[in-house]
Amino acid sequence: MRVALVQCPSWGRESPPFALALLSAYLKKQNHKVFVFDVNNSLYHECSSGYKNKWDEGEYNFWENQQEIDDFCNKNLKLLEAQAENILKSGASVVCFSVQQSSVKVTMKLAEIIKRKNKNAIIILGGPQCARWKSAEGLIKEPNVDAVVIGEGDVALPELIKTIVKKGRLDNCPGILYKKAGKIIDCGNREAIKVLDNVPFADFSGFKLESYKYPEKLEVFSSRGCVNRCAFCSERQFWGKYRFMSGKRIFDEIKFQLKNNKKLKTIRFNDSTLNGNIKELSTMCSYIIKSGINVNWYGQAIIRAGMSKELLKKMKKAGCTHLSYGMESGSFEVLQKMNKKFTIETARQVIRGTHEAGIDVGLNFMFGLPGETDENFRETLDFVKINRKYIDSISPNRSFCVIETITDLYNSPKHFGIEEPIHHLFWKSEDGKNNYPARLERYEKLCKFAVDLGIGDKNTLLTEKDKKYLLEEYSKNEN
Repeated sequence: MRVALVQCPSWGRESPPFALALLSAYLKKQNHKVFVFDVNNSLYHECSSGYKNKWDEGEYNFWENQQEIDDFCNKNLKLLEAQAENILKSGASVVCFSVQQSSVKVTMKLAEIIKRKNKNAIIILGGPQCARWKSAEGLIKEPNVDAVVIGEGDVALPELIKTIVKKGRLDNCPGILYKKAGKIIDCGNREAIKVLDNVPFADFSGFKLESYKYPEKLEVFSSRGCVNRCAFCSERQFWGKYRFMSGKRIFDEIKFQLKNNKKLKTIRFNDSTLNGNIKELSTMCSYIIKSGINVNWYGQAIIRAGMSKELLKKMKKAGCTHLSYGMESGSFEVLQKMNKKFTIETARQVIRGTHEAGIDVGLNFMFGLPGETDENFRETLDFVKINRKYIDSISPNRSFCVIETITDLYNSPKHFGIEEPIHHLFWKSEDGKNNYPARLERYEKLCKFAVDLGIGDKNTLLTEKDKKYLLEEYSKNEN
């Protein structure tokens, strides 16, 4: 069968979308003819210059504003029509979209155009926004959507495609919602993949790497989920039990990608945390060092005592250039409340050790975590100032502190002093002191503080237009 895999705006442009590359590998193993369409990247190159800045990190609000997206789609309708034509010209009878919160609106518009041109095309959605606890139930109700993959798509999507080939239509397949005679059928959850070593190497052959911001960079993954269970995080609940690849399997994929992409120089690990299994991380480094291959790599990491100076030096020797640590707060009191498993002293040692090993240090921070006081926030500023010489960059969370429906914060609001009902973005504490404007103010303070220290990005600073929009949305919710 001919299958189209599509990524709509807004998504990153640094390198090709990994999800499409991985699903392409799975489907090709079943001998399907696969076509990848990175509409996100294509529209960036084809749209008028006035819209190109909308792919900048600071423009994330644009893609979630329905009025703005309607205007964008109207002004770029010919480009969207052409994208739909290209997808249908491939002969694909099944069109699968990878969907994130930022790409929902354009995805719906392109799906509408495709259905208008070919009512028999089967539209399937998958990706983070299609999780059962997010938007799955709403998305399957969309008139141009035929099925939604609600969990890991690795096995569910290939099995669903196999069912379509066999029966000529959508039918029961664990891990999906689909429509049958106007009714929505819930096929239940699918068990997560247990052995990640069996996952095929991602297939990037359908992408023009030179059209991306960093054509010498690709993504891989080494694990799913996280070993921690932070109160604000949905990773463990979404992915289930933490699973990891062997160090040899990770190395084999890196070697494969280097062989098949001659200009490849940098690997980004898209794991929630690449140091969840320190033993296998060390094994991967051993293989890279022994092989003599030359590759740079980086990713997200958790602060933990196992990040010894010896390991960090080994990682540097193996090509590690940057680690982004989920610090979130410089207050031990707040860290404890959020079920973080490290002390301030451990954080200081790991950050210093990483820096002294020659690896760039990035720190992620959140704002207004439940229970955080003004004094706690000052502790965060103090931590950054005291450890400034070991820090290369600060990444402030642009949503400040979102409360997802499957997190501990959402499930136990009284324990964390959160007022009900809970709005994921505009929630507030029972005493009213921790509200959206207060979190926005702390975000701005840390951003300016980091910029002044030379470790912040000016693009993180909110424009007056952004502030006005955010506070107006907050005000609407309050009323």
